[in-house]
Amino acid sequence: MGFVVDFVNPVLFEIGSFKLYTYGFFLAMAFLVTQKMLEIEFRRHNIETDTTNILIAAAVGGIVGAKLHYVLTWDADALFDMNVGLSFQGGLLGGAIVVAAYIKYTGENVGIAAEDVGPLMPLGHAIGKLGCFFSGDGCYGGPTSLPWGMSFPHGLNPTKKFVHPAPLYEFIVSFSIFAYFYLTTRNIPLKNRKPWDVFTRVLTVMCLSRIIVELWRDHDIIVSLGPLGGINQYQLFAVVAAILVQIARWIISRTLWKSKKVATTSGSSKKNN
Repeated sequence: MGFVVDFVNPVLFEIGSFKLYTYGFFLAMAFLVTQKMLEIEFRRHNIETDTTNILIAAAVGGIVGAKLHYVLTWDADALFDMNVGLSFQGGLLGGAIVVAAYIKYTGENVGIAAEDVGPLMPLGHAIGKLGCFFSGDGCYGGPTSLPWGMSFPHGLNPTKKFVHPAPLYEFIVSFSIFAYFYLTTRNIPLKNRKPWDVFTRVLTVMCLSRIIVELWRDHDIIVSLGPLGGINQYQLFAVVAAILVQIARWIISRTLWKSKKVATTSGSSKKNN
């Protein structure tokens, strides 16, 4: 037995011919909430980049990247359907590229600004996953007999089977990642921050969490692991991304962090002399 979630619906409400779509509402909230929190953090750390423009950059890059990744790897027919067919992994990559380019354009240190951006990425993902859940967009897990299994008879992609509520799993995991990194890193003084440190740690944990959550999803296996089962395309993407992030982190630790440590040590020596 499980729960029949009758309240899940792709349309949040409608007035006359106007319809507010559930997924679109939560997607907008994801951008707006993270933008407001980023504005607060930038102000605390004297970073003068306009977060409204960052919001626009993240929205454009994120939506284009999310749509392209989904169309190329999942469903080519979803290209012009903005109510469904957005991949978070593609959105994260596209949004990060455009936001980084804009911050660089403003003259701020991209790596330092990324320290404030990093903890907010899983928050945006968590809010977006609420949109997936309440719209019933079909990113459920596989069938389950567990007591918290859910059926979505009125979802965008309806099912009367009891399935894993995978979007709720992702919401819980992503919000936990946000809470941990936000609460443990936000008060680190700017002078003690290492460029890309928190950002790369957050990104790595998000990749690992996606690998785990996909265990309950119902995607096709593309790489067989014999008796251990196999991995799907999203797990493969996450594994490759995690490895690339760690390689980038290693390079950064040997360049940016090392040079900063040398500069700090040199400054302290001059002060003592």
